[in-house]
Amino acid sequence: MATKPLELQSLKWPFVGLAVLLALSTLWAVYDEVVPRRPWKDYQREFFKLDEAHARADLERAKKRLEEPETKKKLDAARADLDAATKAMAGSPEQRRTYDQAVKADDDARIKEAEAKLYLGFDKSEQDAVYYKLREARHEARAKEEESLQRDFDEWQKKIDEKQKIYSNAIEHHKQTTLARQGFQERKDKAQAQIDVFEKPIADLEKRIDSVHGKWPEMEQYWISGLKNSWGAETVDRCQNCHTAVNKGGFSAPYEVLEAKKAKLPDADMKAQFALDAEVIDAYQTVHDKICEDVPPAPAAIPFGGYAPPAEPKPVDPASATECRPLAKLTRWRAEAEAYCGPPGSSSRPILETKAVVKDDKGNPVLEKKPGFKGTARNPALEAEKEEREPKIAQVCSDKDTIAALEEGEKGDIYDVKPVFRSHPHRWELLVKNHLPEQFGCTTCHGGEGSQTKGVRHHAFRHGEDDHDWNDPLTDEVAVMGKKYPGAFLQAKCDKCHAQDLNLAYAPTLDKGKKLFVDVGCWGCHPIEGYTDLAKRGPALTTIASKTTAGWLHTWISYPRGWRPATRMPNFWPGAMDPNAVPRGEGQTDEQVLTDQRKLREKEVSQIVAYLWTVSEKAKLVA
Repeated sequence: MATKPLELQSLKWPFVGLAVLLALSTLWAVYDEVVPRRPWKDYQREFFKLDEAHARADLERAKKRLEEPETKKKLDAARADLDAATKAMAGSPEQRRTYDQAVKADDDARIKEAEAKLYLGFDKSEQDAVYYKLREARHEARAKEEESLQRDFDEWQKKIDEKQKIYSNAIEHHKQTTLARQGFQERKDKAQAQIDVFEKPIADLEKRIDSVHGKWPEMEQYWISGLKNSWGAETVDRCQNCHTAVNKGGFSAPYEVLEAKKAKLPDADMKAQFALDAEVIDAYQTVHDKICEDVPPAPAAIPFGGYAPPAEPKPVDPASATECRPLAKLTRWRAEAEAYCGPPGSSSRPILETKAVVKDDKGNPVLEKKPGFKGTARNPALEAEKEEREPKIAQVCSDKDTIAALEEGEKGDIYDVKPVFRSHPHRWELLVKNHLPEQFGCTTCHGGEGSQTKGVRHHAFRHGEDDHDWNDPLTDEVAVMGKKYPGAFLQAKCDKCHAQDLNLAYAPTLDKGKKLFVDVGCWGCHPIEGYTDLAKRGPALTTIASKTTAGWLHTWISYPRGWRPATRMPNFWPGAMDPNAVPRGEGQTDEQVLTDQRKLREKEVSQIVAYLWTVSEKAKLVA
């Protein structure tokens, strides 16, 4: 078959196919840019719905309060006062007769005051003219003319004194008529203010709902001029695009609100800091009382003889825990306890941890594993297989009263704020008063990539991973030798700006650490900026052989506190005293750890003593 010439061949279908591919690629590119790569928009939309729901709930409570008989009676009385005050000023001629008379009297008094001022000014001008001539006559020594002008000057002074008296009376009368006229407006304003006490909160909530309803997500960012990024430019923070309520009132965890209430914070300050309805705070208190128990506070000053913190509650007897609920309830109750009772170290603790026990599906108690160091000789496969054989938590059990309290607390729980939408802890003191986010941002303290707002690597956005990562997480849990410390870097970051402060609010651990660092003399081996010029804590060992014996030195280095309990010199072989103070190998018992550590201590102490004795110099005798 003959091939058509090139100019006669049709290429419409290839062009159609390419056009379709181009259109699909364009649509995909737009979708990928706008939706998957902008998860912050979903966060903002979710928060807007939450904010609107809270505002509508507050509006409903405010309207219900207006329907209460006592409130309605006061509101009706205020409206009646406003209506009467309005009619007295703008009603029928008969109703406003008194007001019109007050207005006319005030206008007349104003005119009379102006007239009195004008006539007083005329007389003063005439007197000034006479005074000018009087000065000329005195200067030219014309005695008779001076005497005549002096009489005229005195006559004008008498007239001025009379006019001044008339003017002063006019001013006083005008003040009285003005007060009488303003009294009508003040009565109206007072009635309106009484009404605003009841109606303005509703109007404000309606405005808030209107501003949030249908709101579109918007990108926000902070420019932190004092914090440079990796290429030396100003750091940009966009964390608030997901953490939208970090510096907004109304979304704080209940335990923080209740701690402020317990500290008897004034109502005005409570409203300013937390922006919560009083009924909401009461609901928080009700739930807290059911699922939390107060911890005795530590004394402000340590008493004589020392202070012993209250003992930990005894574990629950599994036999008494007859009422059980599924694992999902345990997860739900723990999240609720974290919000209402606060983190470890707070003034209250959850009854779930002190009065409940976890069991497997057969009803046998399950001991929750405590973190511990497993040593370096490990087989992850065997560990995983061992964990699979261990009983799994299937239910949480306690006595009837405790389970009932937990369930009642769950029913009354109105706190529906996810962690990502919660206000910053101690927002008022840390952000509003001292560290405005517009100036300090988030990454100054929290670190991380504050400019990133999207996920990468073709999978869902994962907070704290990928390009949203931290090298030193501020609030994450850090494991050191098998022990876990939540928020280990929480207060340490304060030292970036407050290196010279030794009494820093909300950073007691940092203050204690600095004091301990100085008292013990850690800078002797660990050079830290700001501490390098301090004197060494330990004595010089240059002439140690002239001061003591090798046997005593061996005893001293082995365990300094065994010889002197109050010494600052630390124990360099803690494993010889406590087998849990050092890592252990797989399968080692406490006795084996102690034996190995004591052998290690004996060997190393002998080497240290031998070295010191070898390099020791003779002491110079004092002449």
